[in-house]
Amino acid sequence: MDFRLLPDGAAKYIHVVGHPVVNGSGDVIELVGTAMDVTEQHESRAALQAAFEQIKAEETELRRMTDAICHYAKAARTHLGAVASRDRGELPVHELRHLGVYGRVQTRL
Repeated sequence: MDFRLLPDGAAKYIHVVGHPVVNGSGDVIELVGTAMDVTEQHESRAALQAAFEQIKAEETELRRMTDAICHYAKAARTHLGAVASRDRGELPVHELRHLGVYGRVQTRL
């Protein structure tokens, strides 16, 4: 069993284990047990959980950003492919307008 004590305003977590000692007729004659301060373990567990939640949030944001980058890269590749096909005369005009490709691309070396 774990429980909190608040001596002098400080929170402490104590783990207690115990059992009764009985005599031959089944009467409890004493209680034997131990109590251990587990505050450090409790705080470490809470810090670990908070760090894990932060990592999960950052992973979600990273996935969102990666998906957006992939989407824009795919769109750019499609657009550039359409420009190249247009310049080679391979795409009809209505497909070029659908892809947002107008006019002739000029490059300078």
